[in-house]
Amino acid sequence: MSLLVIILILPLHVHALCTTPDCVPRDGWDNFANNLGSDLAPFLALFGEQVTTQYMSESLSWIDNILLALAPLGIITILVSAIRVSGTGPLKSLIGRGRETRGEVETDLMSSTSSDTCELWSGDGVVRVIGTPALLQLIWVPKKVEDPDKSRGLYNFRDMYSRNRHYTQKHSDNPLSDLPDHQNAMIDRNPPNVSLNLSVKSVSRPTLVFFIIVGFIAQGAVLAFAAVSQYVLRFPKNDLDISFYAFPVLCAGTVFLSVGILLCAHVVESSTGEITWAPKLDTNTDTFVLWLQQGGQKVGDQEFDAFAQTSNEDIISSYRQGDGKPRRGLVIVAVLFTLLGFIAQLVGLRAAHSSITVVQIAAILLVTVFRCSAHFKRNKENIIENPQLVEGFELDWLAKYL
Repeated sequence: MSLLVIILILPLHVHALCTTPDCVPRDGWDNFANNLGSDLAPFLALFGEQVTTQYMSESLSWIDNILLALAPLGIITILVSAIRVSGTGPLKSLIGRGRETRGEVETDLMSSTSSDTCELWSGDGVVRVIGTPALLQLIWVPKKVEDPDKSRGLYNFRDMYSRNRHYTQKHSDNPLSDLPDHQNAMIDRNPPNVSLNLSVKSVSRPTLVFFIIVGFIAQGAVLAFAAVSQYVLRFPKNDLDISFYAFPVLCAGTVFLSVGILLCAHVVESSTGEITWAPKLDTNTDTFVLWLQQGGQKVGDQEFDAFAQTSNEDIISSYRQGDGKPRRGLVIVAVLFTLLGFIAQLVGLRAAHSSITVVQIAAILLVTVFRCSAHFKRNKENIIENPQLVEGFELDWLAKYL
């Protein structure tokens, strides 16, 4: 609010200072407006921490990374995130994260669960916390089928033998057969992924491709308009011709910035691997997966009520990969590209006509709306009507429910 008041009063103050006939207050306002417009788009792109962090923690593929790199928002957050996930000790100390634990990084930026991080239902939605949960992920086969090995029963999804009888790997970043035995065992011990299966829903792959095409068009339109305004329409800048370096520097900076953001997003996204489990074709169509959360448990200084929910769709398991080893070269290249690109884009926008900044802001806002639409929240409610009454008797409730 104080900043807004200053912005509104400053031009009036400039007008009041004009006491001589030679003083033209309109020029002061024009210069102020041009400088404000030229500076606003780059600095707007620096912010947007929460929306950017949420998007990165829900990104599962290279398509998500490309969408983040187009007309990016939250540049500082993306840089810091890449360093937090795979940066070396000196780089982490440089951004004030030298004493940060793996669990804190995983909770904020990754989609995986592990011995450090879990996901629980908080009453309003799924939250990620540091700790070990009391949460079951079960497979329910409600009636007998032709295969006697798949008869009616309740099975633990984490048990490899039981899971493989009813589900098959539909997609995997790294097939379980290619992973070391110790990592296979670690994946089976990880807490269930609740958010990816119950809370967060991604749009289809063709829709994401459409979003990317729109992003390319939006960012390309900014550069095209900058070129036309400088070389064809010859818009003036403070009653002078636009500097010859405005468009080349702006174009190079935008490309460098997008490449740097793409690399940073890849560093974060590739730190986890995902496995998609689909019901086998010969499995009973009434088979579903059920999550049951113990009530009254305290994880991360927060108390959670009893919770249960079911799903008959594909199941996603996300795990941490790479053993947390720093990727020094990739992170340094990503940071340098991003910083050089941002500086060059800022210089180009300052030298170009102020209308280019307005178009750039519009492109950032448009692509941000599409990014927020790429992963939307599903309203999966708790099927336990009175969680407080069920507390301590969750298994009894489950038996009655089934």
